[in-house]
Amino acid sequence: MIKCIYIVKKGIFYMLKKNDEILLEIEDYGYDGEGVGRTDGMPVFVPFAARGDKVRVKIVKTASSYMFGRMEELLESSPEREQAPCPVYGKCGGCAVMHLSYENQLKFKRERVADCMRKIGRMDVEVLPTLASDKQFGYRNKVQLPIGVNDEGKPTAGFYAQRSHRIVENTHCLLQQPGMDEIIEAFLNWIKENAIPVYDETTGKGLVRHLFIRRAETTGQTAVMPVVNGGGVQEADKLCEAMKKLGVTTLVLNINREKSNVVLGDKTKVLYGDGVITDELCGNKFEISPMSFYQINRAQAEKLYSLAMETAKISKEDTVYDLYCGAGTITLCAASYAKKVYGIEIVPQAVEDAKKNALINNVENVEFFCGDVAKTAQQLNETDSPDVVILDPPRKGCDNDMLSLLLELAPQRIAYISCNPATLARDMAYLCENGYTPGAVQPVDMFPQTSHVETVVLLSRKRPDDKIEIDLDLDELDITSAESKATHEEIKAYVLEKFGLKVSSLYISQVKRKLGLEVGKNYNLPKSDNPAVPTCPIEKEKAITEALRHFGML
Repeated sequence: MIKCIYIVKKGIFYMLKKNDEILLEIEDYGYDGEGVGRTDGMPVFVPFAARGDKVRVKIVKTASSYMFGRMEELLESSPEREQAPCPVYGKCGGCAVMHLSYENQLKFKRERVADCMRKIGRMDVEVLPTLASDKQFGYRNKVQLPIGVNDEGKPTAGFYAQRSHRIVENTHCLLQQPGMDEIIEAFLNWIKENAIPVYDETTGKGLVRHLFIRRAETTGQTAVMPVVNGGGVQEADKLCEAMKKLGVTTLVLNINREKSNVVLGDKTKVLYGDGVITDELCGNKFEISPMSFYQINRAQAEKLYSLAMETAKISKEDTVYDLYCGAGTITLCAASYAKKVYGIEIVPQAVEDAKKNALINNVENVEFFCGDVAKTAQQLNETDSPDVVILDPPRKGCDNDMLSLLLELAPQRIAYISCNPATLARDMAYLCENGYTPGAVQPVDMFPQTSHVETVVLLSRKRPDDKIEIDLDLDELDITSAESKATHEEIKAYVLEKFGLKVSSLYISQVKRKLGLEVGKNYNLPKSDNPAVPTCPIEKEKAITEALRHFGML
């Protein structure tokens, strides 16, 4: 049922609708940094408004429980506000909170994480102050620009306006590293001087679609990659000459003939150089191709990864799984702390990059696997189960298979790195309901001037001797004497100490069931009729059986 908002004008009540104007005082912030005011209890989201602003707003969208408005006039300015230095701020869709002082940007991001923990995770956890970035501008080592034609018919580059594919001209973004604007201008001049056709999204005709630039901060090496709707470009020698004059290390063409919104194609062609650049991160060298994933804010990434290592409390006796490992940056960082680190990633090119980076850095105690992350980790667990899991999933967080797997792996510690506090809160709630305790949550500002925030938190497995006070009705329990003599954790500890083998709760349940011992009606049973559930190896079955005898359960 749609809630109607009525306002009074000249003594007459009427329903608030699109294009109506109202006066609002901004009380809070929305998930993406929008200001939030209320009219008759209905929240109105207003982009680029600050808490404490008094504004005149035009309604642009109405829904059953909220509205969106556009700020038409700032009537009274909030003390949290400052003048945004970018001339196209509010037009381009890149930054969302540049109108806030940096102190208040950090405060907003902490509040956003805490709000997700409370409302989504239903958890009362400590959220620490947001870890600031040393650079608030000029931190981006990668820029990806759509190429178009302006009203004067000249080639142009910039960023898409919010929720559109209309290019807002801007070759001098304040977030990109210095010198990138010179490369953009030289590229546009090459297009203009050589009459290179620019791609038209509507017709699917034309050649040049995007320009991609990546720079290695520690070495100064730069890779430039135009995205083209064809197998090559005319006057390529002139483009190479222009890029070499600006010190560009390598020039690569990316071929994307698809009529879609996907920016990069699958094929590349090197015009000069090696097709890669080299950077250093956390004491390791990394070869980065234009297609590789690499953190945009390198200095802040070092803080993030160092914090993750500190949070995970890895020791030289620990086996570590790095799930969603990408090109192995976190894996190699963890290797200096651990006995063994396994990196698992589904993207083949990323795994190849990770293996190459391990060779470059002479790191031998790592191993990388390409495949579905949950299934691959489950298979690996049969031979070498983890003490610590480092988890850095995509924005959607962990799916049900991954969450179930984490309980099966049963690591002592999970260091969860997240770029989405909403899915982090959801996943934390599940894990904490199933045997884990959260530490303090640490937000990290990887992307100043934007609404994005990274987060790190440690989840520790509860020890068997942790005391929890509960009320029990003994008449409702049906525990045999055998079941009451040892927990799964005690059985695991015995098998590890006596036989040097790590076993999972799944294997213990399989053996107990095979020997006719009760394990609970649904405990560790597969969730489908045709599950891919590993069977306990014979040597582990023998070790578990011996443990059951030791504890007098047989």
